[in-house]
Amino acid sequence: MSHSIHIPTKGEMIAHYCEREVREFIQLDHFGDDIYSSITHDLMHGSPVRVMIPPSTTRKEALRMLKEIRKVVKTRFKDGPIVEASPSTTDEEPPF
Repeated sequence: MSHSIHIPTKGEMIAHYCEREVREFIQLDHFGDDIYSSITHDLMHGSPVRVMIPPSTTRKEALRMLKEIRKVVKTRFKDGPIVEASPSTTDEEPPF
């Protein structure tokens, strides 16, 4: 017996997200040889760290990029929170 995975519609996702609170995140994006960081806000919940990899990314690319992002986190972020959460939405750059 095969099981199919339900892919939600945009409407289903929006209805689901409407029930969540806005959370602040540090976003790290790897483009070419550069890693960009910014503060972003989203309606995601779950673990303290989430990795999103498009299916078209090769295993080798993903592992290389994750290794480089690990270096950034290790050198820029010391003990304690990465950045103090702000009570409002801002376009400020993270303090690193």
